[in-house]
Amino acid sequence: IEYNIRYGKLDAASTEIREASKAADMDERIQIFDAGYDTVVGERGLRLSGGEKQRVAIARNILKNPSKQCLLF
Repeated sequence: IEYNIRYGKLDAASTEIREASKAADMDERIQIFDAGYDTVVGERGLRLSGGEKQRVAIARNILKNPSKQCLLF
């Protein structure tokens, strides 16, 4: 999961990734996974729900720190 979020900013430190995850309200959920931020997701790993996928995408976008963000619900 950490790698997936880091895709938004390849040189991001682990602390930045955790802060973005907290802002996206995903940090607590990630902590529940057996491997935490090292959890493998996808076909050969853990399957995320639709909402979890959205929160990971939001964390990735927060990490990019764009000047403008548009969130549609």
